[in-house]
Amino acid sequence: MGLQDKYQFWLKRGIWLSILVDGLLFESRGYQILGLWIIWLLLSVGYSLEPLRLKTKPVWDSVSNVLYLMPALIGYYLASGSLPGWGIIVGGASWCAAMHAYSAIVDIEADQKAGIATIATKFGQTTTLIICGLWYLLTVVCFGVANIWLGLLLVIYPILMFGQIGQRPTKIVQIYWLFPIINCVVGMVMVIGRLITVYNW
Repeated sequence: MGLQDKYQFWLKRGIWLSILVDGLLFESRGYQILGLWIIWLLLSVGYSLEPLRLKTKPVWDSVSNVLYLMPALIGYYLASGSLPGWGIIVGGASWCAAMHAYSAIVDIEADQKAGIATIATKFGQTTTLIICGLWYLLTVVCFGVANIWLGLLLVIYPILMFGQIGQRPTKIVQIYWLFPIINCVVGMVMVIGRLITVYNW
């Protein structure tokens, strides 16, 4: 067994061990958390591996990215003892789907060369931007119903999507790389707003 084989041998066993330990830890905190963890695990595996390999199934590639919502829901449950309302869950899921679809637009050329079918290679740049905008609008509505200020804060996302319709691919790439900054600022404002509400600052 070569060095690479040994590395893969122990890496695989380490992964399975961590999955087992995580499952036992989450099970001890309640079946809701365990259920969320199982959803995260199945979607994470199903996204990249056969037979599902959802990353090559247009629309499903984006919808399956609800997996990124699971850690947030687990953290919320651990902190509060309950899950947020369905509006927040649906809004968070649509945000995850929109973010994935938007990133797929940036990779259209590379995915086409690799023969990978995605939501963006199937529908093209303009239609996918419209889909992203609609998903983000759903997020705005869902969060806005829960808190009007949250909805207003998130309006920036559909505005950015619809505003890019007709733009050159190179321009979209430039805007795409601003999203980490936008997400950080939006997240920071959310946290500060929540702290002000909770502690009456």
